[in-house]
Amino acid sequence: MGQIAKTEKKILDFIRKKQLLMTGSTVVVAVSGGADSLALLHILHRHRAQWGIQVVGAHLDHCLRGDASKQDRKLVMDYCAAAGIPLFSSSWNVAHQAAQGNDHNIEGAARTARYRFLFQVADICGGAVIATAHHQDDQAETILMHLLRGSGMGGLGGMGAKAGRLIRPFLGVTKIEILDYCAAYGLSYCTDMSNFDTTYLRNRIRLELIPLLKEYNPQVVSSLVNLGEICIAENDYLDQQTAAAYEKIAVSIGPERGTFAVEPFCLLPVPLQRRVLQKFFRMFQGVADKIGSSNSSQLGIDAPLALPFAAIESIRHLSLGEKFTLPGDILCSREAEQFVFSYAGRQLVAKEPVSFSYALGNIRESVVLTFPVAVCRVQITPGQYDDAGGEDIVLLEKSKVFVPAAIGQDMVIRSRKDGDVFSPCGMAGSMKLKKYFINEKVPHTLRDSLPLLANDREILWVLGKRFGNRCREKGEAIQKQAIDGWYITVSRISEVEDSSFMD
Repeated sequence: MGQIAKTEKKILDFIRKKQLLMTGSTVVVAVSGGADSLALLHILHRHRAQWGIQVVGAHLDHCLRGDASKQDRKLVMDYCAAAGIPLFSSSWNVAHQAAQGNDHNIEGAARTARYRFLFQVADICGGAVIATAHHQDDQAETILMHLLRGSGMGGLGGMGAKAGRLIRPFLGVTKIEILDYCAAYGLSYCTDMSNFDTTYLRNRIRLELIPLLKEYNPQVVSSLVNLGEICIAENDYLDQQTAAAYEKIAVSIGPERGTFAVEPFCLLPVPLQRRVLQKFFRMFQGVADKIGSSNSSQLGIDAPLALPFAAIESIRHLSLGEKFTLPGDILCSREAEQFVFSYAGRQLVAKEPVSFSYALGNIRESVVLTFPVAVCRVQITPGQYDDAGGEDIVLLEKSKVFVPAAIGQDMVIRSRKDGDVFSPCGMAGSMKLKKYFINEKVPHTLRDSLPLLANDREILWVLGKRFGNRCREKGEAIQKQAIDGWYITVSRISEVEDSSFMD
């Protein structure tokens, strides 16, 4: 087997191992015109029949490099036209966008614009996954950047192969392997000269720091990638331990005040103390942000802030009666047997509860619903299924069901209501939906926003979480017949960060 064939096999094996592609799905490939993205577009398109996927290109001109940007765009358009690949192309004045922000960060503005565009294209394509061409060298740079910024184990894990709808099929290969692939298949590509501008931290790491580190360890890229794999696995385990420890510290979180018990917290190992504090800090901000703030944009709490290491250590050693202010204008104090978090001088305004309802019987063509949980996307498509005997919901895949028309006419996808009852699949009896949410550790901030498939009698599916007892596996029908109904597919649309939705 030649070297290029080995590289292809390595990529395809990585995709299979990480379960990045699903038969019948559409893949939006972020293609800049550089070697990495063109190689990714080429290999996915070349093997599309093997995977049973449709491949679409997406190119965004950031309007930062004048004629060079136009050349990139023309190369991508010409390549896609010659290969018969559908292409979505757009432009965005990133420099103008950065000037409107507080930090004038070109890199950040470009990244935001790029991912916004990619997810818009993915939505147009019916909830497609998005493939980016990050490779092992990029992973090594990312880990070093996080290390230099003082990241914990989560950051040292680098980029995941899959994050929501975002996939990275090239994380198993190096830049050199990608360049050899391009040469073998005669792929012409553009070189972005801004990648050599050492004004940017990532470029300095690539061009200056990594070559220096290779003098100490020629395999430093491989070593850093291995470190990332180790940290991802261990961080996942510690997340589980943190969740268990979090339940032991008697947490109480409201819109203006959050507390947890001192004694059980102090009995935790130091690593869990630090992680529990970060989790509590994020959860407290989430509840408060749901209530609302008259000056939330000035406070910068649109996304939860993280606790600096120094603040974590200060909280751990806080004495009775001491207090100090944390990021986001959050006041931390120790009162009697509790640590207390509250908002300093902040006016809170309660928001209306989230409420929505969509009747299945009214849906006559494929629709996509995006819910306020901000990580939930539901596609409903009318159709037929030939294994749908009886009047039960048919579980086709982890997040896809078929609802027969006979029972779907009175069904809705809605938010929760007072008094809702749920009978989880595999459990005897029923329980209040609120109790189910508590048992499953569903955060308060998500409960009003999680969509439910229900009729006027019961909840049949907490979408993204668990099915009810009316759901059966495909192939279990006694009398099979083709009947009308609706296919319902649920996915999450978290752009970069993971969410507890669908875990």
